[in-house]
Amino acid sequence: MFSSSKLTLKARYASTVCRWTSSSLDTKAVQPPNAKKITSDMVGPPDPVSNLRRIIFKQPNDETKLEKKYRELRMDVQEWNQKFWTQHNSRFFQEREEYLKQNLPEGKQTLTADEMSCFYKSF
Repeated sequence: MFSSSKLTLKARYASTVCRWTSSSLDTKAVQPPNAKKITSDMVGPPDPVSNLRRIIFKQPNDETKLEKKYRELRMDVQEWNQKFWTQHNSRFFQEREEYLKQNLPEGKQTLTADEMSCFYKSF
């Protein structure tokens, strides 16, 4: 069994969803909390392009070298995933728009699922 201080990542994810936005109406900038002052890992809102949720990993005061290395590796993987899915999804939306411009008959708003399947197969 897990103690209350060692919840699974899934349980932490479900219990610590938080949104960090500024109070300014025009910027809506993300203001992450200080990783040394939070009590557990925190999960932010989904990124509009990558659809991934950023995680702020807690930095315990008594963190061992092994724990630090593990936390840093998790952060590196998260950053790699963020970059990959941002590039992939951006390319997908751009190529889909180009495909629609080239293949959308005059007077139609959208293509059918069968017509779009050619794009999805080639992408």
